[in-house]
Amino acid sequence: SSKATPDLSQTAPIIEWVEKTGETSIRSVIKPTAEAISSIPELSNLSQDEQYMYICTTKSFNSDTSRYSLSDCSLKNPTTLDYSRETKYYYSVEYMSYNHQNQKIYSARNHGNTEVFQIVGATKSISTQTTNGVRYAVNVYSLSCVTLTGMELEIDKSDKGLYQGTDDYGTTYYYRGNVKNNNVYFARFYWQIVRINGDGSIRLMYNGTEKNATSTKQSINNRPYQFNSKYNNPAYVGYMYGNPDGTTFDEVHTNTSSSTIKIAVDSWYKTNIEDKGYRSYISTTVGFCGDRSLYSNSGGDGVQLNKNTYFGAYGRYISNTAQFTCPEPNRDLYTVSSSSLGNKALTYPVGLITYDEMVFAGIDGRHINKLSWIYSMFHTWTMSPSTFDAGNGAGGEFNETSVGALSINTITSERNARPVINLKSDVKITGGTGTANDPYVIKTN
Repeated sequence: SSKATPDLSQTAPIIEWVEKTGETSIRSVIKPTAEAISSIPELSNLSQDEQYMYICTTKSFNSDTSRYSLSDCSLKNPTTLDYSRETKYYYSVEYMSYNHQNQKIYSARNHGNTEVFQIVGATKSISTQTTNGVRYAVNVYSLSCVTLTGMELEIDKSDKGLYQGTDDYGTTYYYRGNVKNNNVYFARFYWQIVRINGDGSIRLMYNGTEKNATSTKQSINNRPYQFNSKYNNPAYVGYMYGNPDGTTFDEVHTNTSSSTIKIAVDSWYKTNIEDKGYRSYISTTVGFCGDRSLYSNSGGDGVQLNKNTYFGAYGRYISNTAQFTCPEPNRDLYTVSSSSLGNKALTYPVGLITYDEMVFAGIDGRHINKLSWIYSMFHTWTMSPSTFDAGNGAGGEFNETSVGALSINTITSERNARPVINLKSDVKITGGTGTANDPYVIKTN
């Protein structure tokens, strides 16, 4: 039997984290030289101290989220520090990036993460680096580091199983938590059952060409993809999009052109499902929600380039909520032309997982969860827009990260593409128990 509505402010399963000290390894951080900062126009926003690293002397660990926070930080030369003293030195992430809005290179860093590094020794060499076509001299800091991370302990196993919700077609039943019996073999590929749709069809997410696939092997063609190669307009956050030069929301977000990832997914589907004779097993009724509704607190309107726009899934991310129903189905529920609902814009009945389906499966943006069935060892795209960042001039999409949390990434980033399809409700199972090593086998002849 199915379960009631879960607490979406918690992951499934609920996890407690403890600190874990890893091995010592060599890591590199690259910063521009003092001369480059003085002479390269694209580096002119940097102070001379940016030739050094952002290093901290205090850390704390959150056992709920497995995240470290670093404090008491400043730009320091790691090669001049005394590592034999009681003071400890830490860093998290630091690299050079490019701001497309002001056309300047800047130091990207954070004050903590799911893993941080304690520096125990450092050397420096000089090299060159190219950032967005700009070549400049750099200091290469080779750091001897101890990796500090978290180890997960499953403290509540009662929340796994089949839950009940409502989608655009009726009552849906979805898998949540550390379940082990939702694996399927169909059309010579492995899949995972996301949920039973409201019309009884079975929603599957691609899981590779071999059992227990991991990393990019869970993506089509064993490689990651950009969500979209175009980034500098709110239009490009859509699975499909309209005229980026339009002056109204409908003009910008109508379903005329396909995103980079949709082109890849459609091509894969045509080659491996349509052309191989598996079309008759696929439901063409149910759609895939790429929600472009506006978050009520959004400053932007989904058209302007000079204001941040926050889309519907971002609002649910902020409020710890999720929903299967599509807020604007006539525009954002991607369906084929024969469907009775949705935008009828798809050529093939295939899409991607959504932010909301990830949350209902047990993943969120505040915790780290590698035990939910939906966890992937490599970043995975959803089809849920999150933001248009006017400062960076780039669209953002939700994705599941390799540490098992939902995050927002620029749409030109490369992430796994894991197609989602819907099997007809009357398909036959010829064997299997649903485990990863013994998946349900769908009869296809």
